[in-house]
Amino acid sequence: MECITRPPVVLIVDDEPDMLALLDYFVHKVAPTYDIVTVSDAESALSQLAYRTVPLMITDYLMPGMNGLQLTAAVKAASPTTYVIVATAYGLVEIEHGAHAQQVDMFLAKRDIPEHLEAVVRHVLRPAVVVRSDQLAQLAQRQYTAAGAPYSNTAAGLLRWVEERLTPEQQAGKTPT
Repeated sequence: MECITRPPVVLIVDDEPDMLALLDYFVHKVAPTYDIVTVSDAESALSQLAYRTVPLMITDYLMPGMNGLQLTAAVKAASPTTYVIVATAYGLVEIEHGAHAQQVDMFLAKRDIPEHLEAVVRHVLRPAVVVRSDQLAQLAQRQYTAAGAPYSNTAAGLLRWVEERLTPEQQAGKTPT
């Protein structure tokens, strides 16, 4: 149950503090339910893989020590399902050839981050949201059964039981802020 006690994180790696803050801001806006971990070097990024599941990593290309491609190779060796975005302020053509060998999932020019990052983050993290919804449905089914299944033991009965427990705001699709 490591995923429950230590939820997945989006890992952001950049040696420029301003870029870390900007990426942190953008990702929090798109994925507010995820923990966002920011680190300034590749070694710190790799140490996070030992503690957390990382479905998405956004890394700078040019950093002291390991560059973004070298970091990607190490991340993919430890966690092949991690989706890796390499962002760079430098020309994409020069590094794109080596990227396929390192299994980089996407390149973004840093100037294009505001335009493209939201769609990519939503696409990459969407399957995890579906898994969480399934887990919540299973939990509701167990609670419903434990309550003696007061309605027919069907999806409609479960839905009726859950709806009776929702607040008016939840029923209207609004969540408290």
